[in-house]
Amino acid sequence: MDTQAQPAGRKPVIGVVGSSGFVGKQLVAELRAQGQNVLPLQRSQAPGAVHFDVQAPVAEQLETLKGVDTVYYLVHSMASGKKFQQMDREAAKKFGEAAHQAGVNVIYLGGLYPDKGHVSEHLASRREVGQILQDTCGALVVRAGVLVGEGSSGFDCMARLATEGATFPFIRRTTVPTRAVSVIPEIRGLNAVHQPIDANTAVKALAGARRFKGPGEVDLVGPDVLSYKEMLRTIADTLKLRPVFPPARIIPTAAVKLATRFLFPEEADTARALVGSLGCDTISDGSRPNLCKELGIRPPSFKAAVRRALVHQPVEARGVA
Repeated sequence: MDTQAQPAGRKPVIGVVGSSGFVGKQLVAELRAQGQNVLPLQRSQAPGAVHFDVQAPVAEQLETLKGVDTVYYLVHSMASGKKFQQMDREAAKKFGEAAHQAGVNVIYLGGLYPDKGHVSEHLASRREVGQILQDTCGALVVRAGVLVGEGSSGFDCMARLATEGATFPFIRRTTVPTRAVSVIPEIRGLNAVHQPIDANTAVKALAGARRFKGPGEVDLVGPDVLSYKEMLRTIADTLKLRPVFPPARIIPTAAVKLATRFLFPEEADTARALVGSLGCDTISDGSRPNLCKELGIRPPSFKAAVRRALVHQPVEARGVA
């Protein structure tokens, strides 16, 4: 990979668009721990952060980006409902043009997706945004697997399924003398394979990604390739639950999407978008550089990452009270 030249004579300014999100908060903290000059950029007003709206006119975004050397683009609109693809597309075009005019280096945190075959709306949007940012401002696209950490939307969905012991609200966890049983109906897409990565490790790798320049793509993945079902089993085992997948007709993805409003009332739109990606394989095919390998970072196993992610949960939240 080609390395990125650093500005001479001064400490570079690193902007983080989406600094109030799960990854953004950790990335800002990591960069500051490294002694970097960080500029948090977010839509909501907060002490120490600069207001920044990726839907704002190009001229307004450009004014904020002047003097910034590198910008991490971490935003998405999945929580906005059915129009999230259009919103993400329009935001990427505006931000990409502003970044191009400002001459900043852009790093976009996208996702893994199949290069052939079916791609969900969520993953298709990530792919489109990455392509737009590469074309408009020469962004480096980091294609990440599912981030394993408390607060990560993808991981929280899995942990909720394992903890609640149901895909639908009328199927509840049962208890036996030796171990709680988590009954998880067979969902279409549970056998698709994924390559998750520990969230803390992913943040450290993202912080190091600024050494490399775009346009181009790199993969950010852990060492294990697992099906969604295998990941649920590992999470349930960590929570001291015994997962059971009863033999039954496979539940269509559309029905699962409908049920998300009961299981995830606060993030129903985001959960529905993620459920749509269940049947898509999201693994590194080896055709792109591995960011962790390039930086000499060794990610932990999925099992170790899950233990780390759930260590602070109270027992009653684990479903074993």
